[in-house]
Amino acid sequence: MIKFNKFYYILMTFMFVACKNIDSEYRFFVLFENVKSLSNNSNIYCKGLKIGNVKSMSINNNRVLVELKINNDIKITTGSKFYIKNLGLIDGVSIDVLLDSISKTYIKSNDTIIGYIKEESDIDKLIDLINKE
Repeated sequence: MIKFNKFYYILMTFMFVACKNIDSEYRFFVLFENVKSLSNNSNIYCKGLKIGNVKSMSINNNRVLVELKINNDIKITTGSKFYIKNLGLIDGVSIDVLLDSISKTYIKSNDTIIGYIKEESDIDKLIDLINKE
């Protein structure tokens, strides 16, 4: 009886630890020169679908290091581009992902890549001006 209890205890401990480490998203970092008015919890989109959000941001070597949380069922290929995009007066700013369709490898948890800011149109400049007031 004692041997069964020890086995049961070890099995339950292993299952608890294994289940605790299963995440519904993976995280990595993107470096931007400027994040405009991006904020924690800003949405991340790919082909118009929300695939995650911004976890945190910090200054790193005169750039902004943005931690992204991406849904675990989404795989983003290396070489994909990450753009900060202005969504308008009401929706604010998001990150838009343009997938690299040629690459066969994927961004891994804790990788750091370079991000970009989409060229601003006149309406984007107007929105930035209004947001600053």
